[in-house]
Amino acid sequence: MKCFESAINLRRDALGDEHPSVADMLFKVGVILISKRGLYRNALKFHNLALQIRLIALKDDDPAISASYKALGSISYERAEFSKAKSFYRQAFVVDEKIINEASTPDAELNMASSLLGLGRVECSEGKHSEALTYYTQAQKLQNTNCTDNNIYLARTLHAIGVSNVRKGSTDEGMSFYREALRLQRDCLPDVHPDVAKSLSSIGVVQASTGHINEAIITFEKALAMQRMCLGNEHVEVARTLNNLGIALVSQQQSKKAIELYDQAKNMIERTLKKDHPFIADIVVNKANAHFQCDEYEGSIDCFNDAFKIYRVCGLPNDHPSIVRALNLMSRVRHQENLTI
Repeated sequence: MKCFESAINLRRDALGDEHPSVADMLFKVGVILISKRGLYRNALKFHNLALQIRLIALKDDDPAISASYKALGSISYERAEFSKAKSFYRQAFVVDEKIINEASTPDAELNMASSLLGLGRVECSEGKHSEALTYYTQAQKLQNTNCTDNNIYLARTLHAIGVSNVRKGSTDEGMSFYREALRLQRDCLPDVHPDVAKSLSSIGVVQASTGHINEAIITFEKALAMQRMCLGNEHVEVARTLNNLGIALVSQQQSKKAIELYDQAKNMIERTLKKDHPFIADIVVNKANAHFQCDEYEGSIDCFNDAFKIYRVCGLPNDHPSIVRALNLMSRVRHQENLTI
């Protein structure tokens, strides 16, 4: 961090506080903090400063302003601040639209596709899968036209379509999109890449949900090794795969090992995002289920109570799928506890 701040200060001294090059440096630091170290909270400060300078120094239809809005949208999305994320992505879309209206180029259309993808991800996370798929379809159309040499952007959209399909229960269709995304990624990316790992982890989720637990564990372990090589040991994507691997291990009656993985994942999210993130509550619910599988009913109930506290702080409605799932699991624990007593 100190070396980054020194570089920024040198550029400020040479060019002034509100020079676009200073904003570019701030933006790059924000990107590095997320991509290499998963430090979303630290990156937020740099991206906010970059946007402030760009809004002053650049025209309102500059692609750099759109990029800043999208970066802040991505951070807000990862922090489960979905209203903020949607606002940032919409502002990015408005800028992209102005640029295309002046001169429609492949780069401009791909930038707009990126904004649409961001909006779709937010809708998906809020359970609005039809709306999400509408955004994804629009993004895919732009990418199909313009991704002639580099299919990485199209692969990300196909992966997102897979996520929406899986979450709304269309598992086979979701798996088809995951596999197509992985095929494109392997064609245009190195063998070890975060996008490849993300697709592998998603494929593992489907394998586990359809009863192919051994295959899923192998897939998760491949994804985890790749993520640790590319992203380090403290990244949110590593935490997600640890959580997924834990779920698979519980299915194989390896609940003690799963609890260790859940604790690792929880600690990562607390350090990189925030302590009242709904994903932490999801992890704690999974940990509660693992305790239940070990006949540790008191530990299980304690975990459920901790999870519900986080869900309340996050403002999730009572009919949110995560809360409904947690309540159903908790009722099983209560029932079994009464039978045991």
